[in-house]
Amino acid sequence: MLSFEERLATFQNWPRKFTETFINNLCVLGHYSIRELTEGFITKCIYCDSEHNNWDINDDPFTEHKNSNCPIFSLHTKIGREKVNSLTNFSCSCKAICIELRKNTKFIFCPSCGKNKEFSDIESALVHSCCDCVSVKKITAKSNNYYVDFFKGRYNSMILQYLNPKSLSINESDLDLIEYVVSNSNTSLLSPAIESIEIGLNKLAKEIESECVKIEKEKISKIELV
Repeated sequence: MLSFEERLATFQNWPRKFTETFINNLCVLGHYSIRELTEGFITKCIYCDSEHNNWDINDDPFTEHKNSNCPIFSLHTKIGREKVNSLTNFSCSCKAICIELRKNTKFIFCPSCGKNKEFSDIESALVHSCCDCVSVKKITAKSNNYYVDFFKGRYNSMILQYLNPKSLSINESDLDLIEYVVSNSNTSLLSPAIESIEIGLNKLAKEIESECVKIEKEKISKIELV
C-alpha cells in the first residue's frame, strides 16, 4: 500500500493547472496517479482499486469518487472501518481509522475524541481508546461529520505540516511570474538568450527563497513574543 507521501509523489508530473489543493484532496481519498499527460489523467484508489479516468480541474475529487463502492464511504459502519483499517493491520473497538502518512509511519484519526495520535508500531495502536464514542451518521456528499471532513481535505494542512514541517515552497503567484518571464523572453534579442534567462531566474528564485525565510522568521518571532 502506498502511503500518503508516496501517493503525493506520483503526481509530480501533472501540470500546474491541477492545484496543490486538488492533488492533496486526491491523495487523502487514497488516489495515486497511474497515467498522465498524453495518456490522460488517471488515478487508482488504494481502498477499492477503482480507476478514475480523465480528471478535469473542475472536478470535485470527493464527489466524483463518491459514486464508487469504496469502503471510505461506509466508515459509519463497523465493516467499512474494518476494510479501511485492514490495510494498516489496525484494529480498534471504537470508531478510529488508521492512515499511513509516511512509509511505516501511521496515524490514528478518531472521530470520537476529535484528536489524532501517531504511532510507529502496531502494538501501540492496540492500546488506543477514547471515551464517549459518538454515533456517526451515514456518509453522503452533503453530510458533515468527521470522516467526510477528513476525506474532503479539512485536515490536509495538518498532514502536510507533519510531512514538511520546514517547507518553504514557492507559491503559485511566484511560479506564474517565472513562467511569464520565460514565455515572454524574446530569444532573438537576447545574447546569449538562454544564459540571460537562467541568470535572471536563478536570481529571482534566490530572492523568493530569501523572502520566504524572512517571513518564516517573523512568524517564529511573533509566536515567541506571545
